[in-house]
Amino acid sequence: MNIETLSLHQTAVAIAACVRAKYVPLVIGSPGIGKTSLGRAITPVVAKALGYAAKDYTLATCILSNRDAPDVGGYPVVRNDDTVTLQLFGSLRDAALHPRLLLLDEFLTCPQAVQGPALRLVLEGVAGETALHPDTRIVAMANQPDHAPGGIQLTAALVNRLVILYCVPRVGEVAAYFCGRPEADLAVDLDLPDDAEQQDRKAYYMDVAGILFEARPDLLQFEPPAASVSDGEPFASPRAWEICCSVLAALPEAHMQTVSDVTRAIVLGTIGAGAGTAYLTTLRARTHLPTVADVVDTPDTAALPDPSAKVTVEGRTAPIGRDVIFAAIPLVIEAARIDTWAAWVYAARLPAEITAAVAKSLTATIKTRPGSRWLERGQQTMLKVIGALAASSKAA
Repeated sequence: MNIETLSLHQTAVAIAACVRAKYVPLVIGSPGIGKTSLGRAITPVVAKALGYAAKDYTLATCILSNRDAPDVGGYPVVRNDDTVTLQLFGSLRDAALHPRLLLLDEFLTCPQAVQGPALRLVLEGVAGETALHPDTRIVAMANQPDHAPGGIQLTAALVNRLVILYCVPRVGEVAAYFCGRPEADLAVDLDLPDDAEQQDRKAYYMDVAGILFEARPDLLQFEPPAASVSDGEPFASPRAWEICCSVLAALPEAHMQTVSDVTRAIVLGTIGAGAGTAYLTTLRARTHLPTVADVVDTPDTAALPDPSAKVTVEGRTAPIGRDVIFAAIPLVIEAARIDTWAAWVYAARLPAEITAAVAKSLTATIKTRPGSRWLERGQQTMLKVIGALAASSKAA
């Protein structure tokens, strides 16, 4: 399996983005490396991102390998009127009544009878008859199936709903922990995006994906491939693509400026190696383009894409080539959400092949989003220009 292993700190960043985007990460790693400690460390970050004080948003742990089906699905309780309800106890009851980071530990070694209610807990946020608190977020953790007795393999249906992350601590991180140095504290103050910024970023990542689909339909998989069925490998279904875009959008700003190890891990852990490699190549090409602010503020001088620029993928360096086209189109569309006029000015300066593709997508985007705020602003900008020209002509 083509995977990206993350350090403890990188895994903490990825977990924070997953729970911020409301998707469940499954952190897989060997026994005793500190996976459970990650849950404790990241809880204050999640609390802050959801607007809670640290004392009001705490960690609740449920070790699935030690549970029976009623522990997860609820114990039947007979009321005075002979009705039967399912009552929760322990950490699940706590996560239903209060906002919590719910850690489902030993996720791949739970008894068969527990797998059903655990699956519903992950997919629907419901235990038995009780929904979890709206701000409770779930993190699943597990040893690799072959490292623990009774380990189960991920099914294609489950792997297509989770973000698979592989954690391997770095020696320096463990040394810092043993020596009590500050860098061992994983509860870093991550600067996660607010709701509006997160939605704008998600729209960008989805634009990139949609444009890729038009040129490379093979990057969409409507049936799980054999490897996903037999080995539980991620595959590129429409749902997996949306999970990928949503979690990338929830990362701190620095990860949008480059294709980091965390970015790579999230992409490969959601849509798999085949589609993931193509998507990452396009995202790398994006780093060779100007920022959206540059296009909006100085559309007539912002740097133009260079197909001869070099990118390194899997240790090999090659020109960006056509990948820069796929990256330039969503850049202009993203700029157009702020100022349509500036986007058109920049688009007119692009090489002919890219200009045609950008113009087609930008026009289609305007038609499909007639009420969007960026279109209204762009129209206002154009009206001001036309008004100024008319006034100048009349004065002359």
